Amino acid sequence: MLLFESSPFWLLLCVLAAVLSAGILYWKKKNSSIGKKLKALLFVLRATTFFLLYSMLLNIVLVKTLTSYTKPLLISAVDDSRSMVAAKDSSIVSTFFNDDYENVIANLKKTFLINDFLFGENIKQDSLPSFTQNISDISSAFLYADRLYDNSIDGMLLFSDGIFNSGFNPVSMAEKLKYPVFVVAVGDTSELTDFAISKIRYNDVVYMQSECVFEVNMLAKGFENEELVLQIYDNEKLSSSRNIKITDKTFYQTFNVNFKPSYAGKHFYQFKLVSLGKNDAIETNNYKTCVVNVVENKKIVTIVYNGAHPDVAAIKSAIENFAAFDVKAVEFADFDENEINLSDILILHGLPEKSNKSKQLMEIIDKEKIPYLSVVSAKTNISQFNTLNKDVSIESFNNNYESSYPDYNEGFTSFKVSEADKAVFKFYTPLTSPFGIYQLPAQSDVMFTQIVGKIPTTRPMIIATQDFGRRRAFIFGEGLWMWRIKNYVEKTNHEAFDKLINGLINYLSLSDSFKRFQVDVDDEYFEDETIKFDAVLYNDSYEPYNLPDAQINIRNESGMEYPFFFSKTDGSYSINIGTLSAGYYTWKADAGDQKAEGAFYVSTANPEYADLQARYDLLKSVAAITGGEFMSIDETEKIQNILSSSISSKKEFTYKKQDKLTNHIPIFAIIILLLAIEWTLRRRNGIY
Repeated sequence: MLLFESSPFWLLLCVLAAVLSAGILYWKKKNSSIGKKLKALLFVLRATTFFLLYSMLLNIVLVKTLTSYTKPLLISAVDDSRSMVAAKDSSIVSTFFNDDYENVIANLKKTFLINDFLFGENIKQDSLPSFTQNISDISSAFLYADRLYDNSIDGMLLFSDGIFNSGFNPVSMAEKLKYPVFVVAVGDTSELTDFAISKIRYNDVVYMQSECVFEVNMLAKGFENEELVLQIYDNEKLSSSRNIKITDKTFYQTFNVNFKPSYAGKHFYQFKLVSLGKNDAIETNNYKTCVVNVVENKKIVTIVYNGAHPDVAAIKSAIENFAAFDVKAVEFADFDENEINLSDILILHGLPEKSNKSKQLMEIIDKEKIPYLSVVSAKTNISQFNTLNKDVSIESFNNNYESSYPDYNEGFTSFKVSEADKAVFKFYTPLTSPFGIYQLPAQSDVMFTQIVGKIPTTRPMIIATQDFGRRRAFIFGEGLWMWRIKNYVEKTNHEAFDKLINGLINYLSLSDSFKRFQVDVDDEYFEDETIKFDAVLYNDSYEPYNLPDAQINIRNESGMEYPFFFSKTDGSYSINIGTLSAGYYTWKADAGDQKAEGAFYVSTANPEYADLQARYDLLKSVAAITGGEFMSIDETEKIQNILSSSISSKKEFTYKKQDKLTNHIPIFAIIILLLAIEWTLRRRNGIY
């Protein structure tokens, strides 16, 4: 097939030009020494040569359809969560992955292209699992594979116990897959006699005048006609309790527990189920701890927008769904910058623009150190934005914008994001973001980066940053309103989007007076999780330095103390204290004359142990829906035969190859051949 960069009618002109050129050579003057037949043959040869030469000037592209063959692509996804080795068959599972798994994969590579990864709370490209992840999210394996390989997957080999405590229901996800899933099941399907607190939903930031509302989900199996007591502790002190009568063999109940905090600060609320009769099989799932930061006053959020935009309504609705803030929206033209101090937090949409009023507004915000969220839209003047934000800039090319998908950064730490919310993020539509080179402060915490087309980039989409007590956040792009709609389409609620916006606003609300010695540590750890402290000490010029030695003293509930010295690293301090037994801990740290203190909790209530009954019914449904097969861990010798009989060993695909006519060697060979024939005929007949 031929493709023309210009009109194919130019070929007609090439024909006419070739005929005219050859005619001038052979037919303009009569030459009786050449016979008519020979002259006609020489004319045709020369005209054809001219036509081929002229047609090359048209940049004609020759398109060929080619067929190629390759091995089919097989994904091997292994559940790396703790529940995989928590059942009776743990030794069988460990032996298989230590001794046999690599051999199975090596044999499959003879027939298939293999990509293997581990899934849990995170995706890991390691080949062998360690079974140390604290979350089971089977849906993340499907989402990761689809995003990475699109429609090129021919099958998936899934190793799992069917237990999931985060993400989407795997059966629902399986209905959307376009490839078969072959399940290798592990675990114990026998029903345990157990009760557990399976989940607690709550807000981690609450204001003094608001109630802490906890939605507690519990389950009990094999405890019918028994009575349980739910005990609630506030910072180790028993606050209240309630009796729960178990009426069925399999008993589920959801109920609300409300508290009105009596003082501001950090509260560790522990919910604990206690049996008044027989014991249960798994005690580590009987309690959960919720960490709540109680702040003094409700804060005022003002959205200042440059022209009406659906993003403004989406952001406003998200904030209104949380009682911690009062929110209002004002158009920039109507906003009085003299009233800026009436707001605790500002949201700037499409600002700054190119005007003196916009410049004055940003200068007041900077002078008063007011925390703000900046949404960079098509109405934002990028040049003014770069000038007024100083340490955040976009080297934009002609103010161009492009569509970019959000890609969540697992290293984001400014506020907690649940695994369920991360799963929803993967369905979000693209934002219209500035195209250019981004410059960010060194202390920026990137929440999302941009995916352009299907290519991940390092360009930020949402960031949080802070300096000397004042916090800021930036959303580089408009179209947030579609995220809220997509959230509802996927989950019939706006929860993930609303929590995202309120997470940013809560982060901004925590701006306070600058502390010279800052220590960073999480609020909660699991018993086998490594505990790490990071600290920074600032001098009088607000520059980090670590000349003084720093130390920390950790005290448990019994009063036992654990003293440690920080290590010095690149102008800051850090220490890894390893693991601690379950309990409530307080700490005090000092560096020179600067001090800091806080608390954290170590829990044994790992979500992986909330329910250890393997879900073979779920795994069989996934296999059946996708057209795959189900097998148990002790049937792995069948894997090779099952996959070979179900998936074709040769994958055929066609593609088109384009090549310009000027690059096509046979064309030049034909031209040379035509000229050679013509020259030979002319020589033999004495024509010069």
